[in-house]
Amino acid sequence: MSRLISVGAGIGVQIPPHIISAGHLENADLSFEVTKQGVLIKPKKQETQLLNAITEKTLQDADQGRHLASYSDVESLCNALQI
Repeated sequence: MSRLISVGAGIGVQIPPHIISAGHLENADLSFEVTKQGVLIKPKKQETQLLNAITEKTLQDADQGRHLASYSDVESLCNALQI
């Protein structure tokens, strides 16, 4: 169970380890988005992480005869990169 806790002069959220792992939140800077359902917590995409993933995917696709330009938008590229 998650809950709010006091952390110094602020408030923190205690998140179970299996949620941290499943959400790829280990050692990540986090972003928060307020939605109608509550608050969405996501890892921020680090530029280096993104560049490395794109480079690796580009090399894999080139080996299979595909090109990065074949992705129609950023979302489909991120899905293909699994980021």
